[in-house]
Amino acid sequence: MNDFQILSAVKPARKRYAKALQDYEEAKTAAHSISSNLHEVYVQGSHNTHRKEQAIAAMIDAEERVADCLSKYLDAEKAAWAVLCQLDDTADMEILCSRFLHEKTWLETAVDLGQSMRNCQNRYKKAVESLKQGKTKQ
Repeated sequence: MNDFQILSAVKPARKRYAKALQDYEEAKTAAHSISSNLHEVYVQGSHNTHRKEQAIAAMIDAEERVADCLSKYLDAEKAAWAVLCQLDDTADMEILCSRFLHEKTWLETAVDLGQSMRNCQNRYKKAVESLKQGKTKQ
């Protein structure tokens, strides 16, 4: 993977983590709902807990996916920071960080850095080209 691909891998990893977290919350809500419903059924004399066990197992599986996706996301972000730290110019590093790690718009990036959008875009292109060609400090 080249440096540009490493930076580009952060966003999809973050999205996978967010999706896994959403799935976990849905599984947790379902398990709680089933658990509450089964408690009422239990009080009425039925002892069917199979659905509850399945819901809890689904919640645990979802929780494990969250942990796995979070780990991969953090690894991707760590690798991206390692790439960014190789840049010679801190302004270039800030622009790439803003765009790749914080997913800010060009306007937000320009305001944060006190530069014009056009200047940020030009510096971005130059920095990305340097990464693609491996022209960073080692």
